Amino acid sequence: MSITIKKVFEEQKKRYRQRRSIGGFVGVVITKDGKFHTSCAINPHEARAEIMGEHRKPKGPSPEMDPTKEFAPEEVLDRPEGCEDNALSKFILRIVSEHKVTPDHIIIYRDGVGGSQFDAVRDYEVQQVTSALPRVSMTYLVIQKGIHTRFFIEGPQGVASPPPGTIYYGDLSLYIENYENFFLIPTTCNLSTVKPVHYILIRNDGLPVRELQQLTYCFCHLYPNWTNSIKLPFPTQAAHKLSYLVGDLKIDKPVLHAHLHRSLFYL
Repeated sequence: MSITIKKVFEEQKKRYRQRRSIGGFVGVVITKDGKFHTSCAINPHEARAEIMGEHRKPKGPSPEMDPTKEFAPEEVLDRPEGCEDNALSKFILRIVSEHKVTPDHIIIYRDGVGGSQFDAVRDYEVQQVTSALPRVSMTYLVIQKGIHTRFFIEGPQGVASPPPGTIYYGDLSLYIENYENFFLIPTTCNLSTVKPVHYILIRNDGLPVRELQQLTYCFCHLYPNWTNSIKLPFPTQAAHKLSYLVGDLKIDKPVLHAHLHRSLFYL
């Protein structure tokens, strides 16, 4: 048993030292007749590089570091490089070309960034969307699911978790400054307190927040692998599945074949 554990540990350590991550893109095109069409893409980049299109940092140790000191691979990862430039812009242009559509409105659910990176998302990623389709209105949301906020309601049987579909949209200045935001509870939980999902609006071009909340909750019911609602909107969860699938491949620079762009092979 100890040999097996050691082998698994060494494989995980080797994979971690590859210093790369996989960013997944999944786009859903909703036509006026209610039909759904999807496209996907991946963006291999340096580990811990979370902002798409971020300026690349110079290689080598920073000036305050001792150049004669040897660093372990895990310590080198604390100085990541930026992701591929304009990856989001290229993906949007490809969707327009593949499906031969001109969108009326773009809604982007962005997962995987921390609370200190909202301004960087606004400066780098939102600009990629506007440069790809400058005349199209957009709504850009950042999703935070690993939060400690909890909500309770008082009913006939005492204090309980709120039902699915509950939205808290009020004075949230204690959480996010300068950005409109709301909490959504899309699922139920019988074993513990239900966890809400926090949505931060980095940009919103005229879409009523109430309609956006309803659309987001509907997206949580459209995941093909589950008959009930899930925690995240369908495009976000699909992007997670795509990233995990490609990330487990022992390939330095994975590339998706063009025949897979419009399929749901990752599910």
